[in-house]
Order: sequence, then structure tokens, then C-alpha cells
Amino acid sequence: MIKKSLKLKITLWFSAAIIIISCVAVLTTVLVSGSVIQKGIRENLIETVENNLDEVEFYKDYDKLEFDDPYDLCIEYKGGWLEIDDDFVRSVNGINSSLYDENGLLYGDDSFFSEENNPRFKDRAVSSVKTENGTFYVYDVRLSLPEAGDLWLRGTVDSDYSITQTNRIFKIVLWFIPFFVLLAIAGGYLIARRALSPVIQITAAADNIRTGNDLSKRIEIGTGDDEIHHVAKSFNSMFERLEDSFNKEQQLTNDISHELRTPISVIFSQCQYTLEKDRSKEEYVEALELIERQSKKMASVTNDMLSFARIERGASEIKKEKLNLSECVSSICEDMSLIEDKGITLSSNIEPNIFIEGNFELLSRLTVNLISNAYRYGKENGSIIVSLKKEGENALLSVEDDGIGIEKDETEKIWNRFYRADSSRTTGGTGLGLSFVKEIAEIHGAKVSVSSEKGKGSVFGIEFKRAEF
Repeated sequence: MIKKSLKLKITLWFSAAIIIISCVAVLTTVLVSGSVIQKGIRENLIETVENNLDEVEFYKDYDKLEFDDPYDLCIEYKGGWLEIDDDFVRSVNGINSSLYDENGLLYGDDSFFSEENNPRFKDRAVSSVKTENGTFYVYDVRLSLPEAGDLWLRGTVDSDYSITQTNRIFKIVLWFIPFFVLLAIAGGYLIARRALSPVIQITAAADNIRTGNDLSKRIEIGTGDDEIHHVAKSFNSMFERLEDSFNKEQQLTNDISHELRTPISVIFSQCQYTLEKDRSKEEYVEALELIERQSKKMASVTNDMLSFARIERGASEIKKEKLNLSECVSSICEDMSLIEDKGITLSSNIEPNIFIEGNFELLSRLTVNLISNAYRYGKENGSIIVSLKKEGENALLSVEDDGIGIEKDETEKIWNRFYRADSSRTTGGTGLGLSFVKEIAEIHGAKVSVSSEKGKGSVFGIEFKRAEF
């Protein structure tokens, strides 16, 4: 079975529709035009005869004749004169006009009828008369002229004249319709090709992306606001999401590989070193403790990455509800103020009844991560201040510490996964805490910010959109 392209199918369907419509139009034209022309011929017959009535006059005295035009005709009749004006239409559009009296033809053409089939006069009535020369429509009007007696004005037209006119129309239509059909088919083909051209470009771009494994490519079909351009925009949005997902997956793989490489190498090296020869009990214990620490680090990294992946993957499915952020942050501050680490004190300044729409579990984790980060990089006997306040239509959560601070050129990098400033590499942690904070903030439509000075501390801020309940 031959496969037809969509462009060919549209053109064939359009062509068939045009041909059918044209045939119906021709048939309708022929059928309707016949009856319309017949009616028109009768109306023209009556109109022509009625107009000729005023062009015939009778004068008793020759001197009273009014020859307005050299082409006026004068006929001697019953002791007087019949004047036929040059405006008298003897033959027009197949209609012949003749003048009769009781004895026969006075003026005009009487060759249509023989003595046997010459019809009787009927005043202002259209009749159909069959003769050996064909069928004719006849219309008679009585002229009552003083002193001239009764005269008859007869109009005659061949009924087949309508067929002649119909055939003429039919021939014109037969010449015009094929040209119109071909023009319509050509136009339909061009329109179909132009309309489907973006589809071909979309297909080619999709194939290039598929075969080239390059998700950064996009479908470029120019500007527009029709359905095809909407499809292209949808494809581009899909490619962007695929590229983003692929990059995140690739980044996740690279990050895990990078973070697990060191503890795996340490464990492997320690095992090799310990098994080279018999060791003392103390050496075995020391080796196992090292392996345990590295294993915990690997487990911590793995768990955090799995949690991070779950949050990224299920961001659109996370349920949000009315949440009193003031109560949530106050509760966390109250619990974490009990931590006795490096003599750091935690204080809070929480404005009550600040509501947002969010997920309690994720926002709790965000707050805990910010405070834990402040503890981790805080200085001995330092302080942490957690504040939450309204700012217009927003709510600002900030965590301030007086710890080691961050270099200016590193403030944007700290949100990246596994990134840790050089001065803090020995502080433990997986380097995912602030990445969690940023991801959770984005899920809630919040903005993250950081202000820091090396050796003086940092202020981390999260700006939420408040909700009124």
C-alpha cells in the first residue's frame, strides 16, 4: 500500500471537494438558468411590445404628420397615414415586433407562421405556438386608434432562444470552471505546503535531537501565533524540561561519584594496608573506626542525595496548605537553642501570625538546615539570630551568624550541591544543606539571598509570599 503524505492527502481531499462543488455549481447553473432565462424572455417580450405601442400614430391629414427623424416610416392606411417612429424596435434579443390589422400584416416580419398555424390575436396574453419552424412565444396588444380602427401589435420570440442562451452560459462555465478548479488546487497545494512546512521543520529538529543526543537544540520556525507555532513552543518547553532533567541527573551522577570516590578510596586503601600483615588489636580497631567513619559519610551522602532527588522529582506533587510560619520557626528555634555546640547561643525574633501557603515538613527542613549551617560555620562562643517579619506583602525569614563568613566571589556558589568553601572543608557535612534550602524555597516560590563578609559572619534570607486567611 502506497503511503501518502499529509500534504498530499490534504491536497487530494481539497481537490475532490472543489471538483464536486464545481460540478454541482455547473449543474445548478444549467438547471436554474434555463427557467430563469425562459422567464426573462417572456418578460422582455412583453416589455418590448408595450414600449412599441407609443411609436405608432394615425393621422387623417398628411400635412399633420410629424417627421422628427428621416428614418420615420409612413404607411397609407384607410384614407389616412400610419406613422411608425424610428424608435419602434422591430427586432432585438430575438424578439420580433409586427403590426397587423384585420386583413393581415402591415409592418414587420410574418415568416414565422403559415396561414394554417397563424394564431388568433389575444389581447395582452402570452401564448405558445408550435409551427414547422419551431415553438414560439407570442404576445399581442390591441391598438385603438381613432378613425383607424383596431390594429394589433404582435411580438414573437423563438422559445429555443433560451436554449441558445443556456448553451452560451454553459460553454462559458465549462471554460471557466476547469481554470478555477486548477487554480484552487494549486492554491490549496501551496497553502498546505506552507501550513505543513513548520511540521516538517519540527520533525527534522526532533530527529536531529534524537539522533544527535543534543537536548540543547530547539525548534526554530519564526514568529507566529497559530496552532503550529503553539506546538513548536510546547515541544521546546518539553525539550527544556528534558534537558534540565538530563542535566540534573548527569550532575547528580557526577556529584555522587565525586563525593563517594574519596571515602571508597580511603576504605580500600585502609583494607589493603591492614591486610598486608598481622596487626595488633589496637591497629585493627583503628582501621575499623576509620572504615566506619567513611561508611557513615557515604551513607549520609547517599541518603541526602536520595532525598534531594525525591524533592526534585516530586516538586509538582508536593501538597501545600495554610501554614503558620511563625509557629513553625519558633518551635524549631526553641528546640535547636538547646544544642550545646562551640558555646554558640541561639536567639529569635519572630513576628506572630505570619501565614504562607506551604509544606510543613519541607519548611521545617529549610529552617533546620539554615540554623545547622550557622552552627557549623559559627565561631566559638558566638551567636545566631533567627528573625521572621512582614515586609509588605512578603514575609522575610533570616538567619544571622557571626562566624567565619564567605568570600564575595563564592556567595553564588554556596547554593550548588557539594560546594564548600576552602576554609570550611574540615567542618563536616555533605555540602547539600544550602542546596536543599534553595530547592525548597523555589518549590514555594520564594527567593534566597545571602550577605556575608569574610571573618565577620553571614546573613541568609528567604523571602516568601504571604497568604491572607
